[in-house]
Amino acid sequence: MGRVSKAKRVRIQNLKNLQNSSVQISGNAAQQQEDDESDTEYLPGLEIRATFVELEAKGIIPHWEDEPEEDSDGEEVDEEAEAEVHDDATFLTFTSRMQEAQLLLEAQEHEAEALRKRPKRYLGNSERTRYRNAAKRRKIQAEGKQKFLTDFWKKSKPELMVIPEAIDISSTEELSDVEEVEVEVASDVVSMNYFVFYNYLTGLIDSSHA
Repeated sequence: MGRVSKAKRVRIQNLKNLQNSSVQISGNAAQQQEDDESDTEYLPGLEIRATFVELEAKGIIPHWEDEPEEDSDGEEVDEEAEAEVHDDATFLTFTSRMQEAQLLLEAQEHEAEALRKRPKRYLGNSERTRYRNAAKRRKIQAEGKQKFLTDFWKKSKPELMVIPEAIDISSTEELSDVEEVEVEVASDVVSMNYFVFYNYLTGLIDSSHA
């Protein structure tokens, strides 16, 4: 007959304990429960348990003690089940230790960050650096050897335009029709030249600001 593992022995022992704590079942307990139609608490599994108890009493199947014996009598142990239980316990222990170590490292990092006076990365925007850069800029700008981008956006003062003197066409003397036409043409030419000159200056100013 093959060896029985510890797990199976414990399972059979639990069945025996459950049977002993319930009503005592005799040889004809199954027949009595079938005939008793008013018994609402009938459990079919009790028949199987009673059969196991009877077989143990008759010596057909081995009788197990209340507590499983050690392996001193040569019984084989379910080594695979024990190895799985051992591996699970080892894994849980390892996981908990790793989690504790991670929390400890995070706490140490936070403490080190709180005590750090200077940032990890220097951005070049400290007060001392800004003052030094401003002094260099003023020195270069005073020498006039280099122009900065901000110089191109400075508005230049527009030059004063010289307006040509208007031709005095009022005269006490009477002018002929031809002379009046010549005076009007000359006045139109002067006005046109003034308009062209004004547009030219305006274009120069706009291009310097762009």
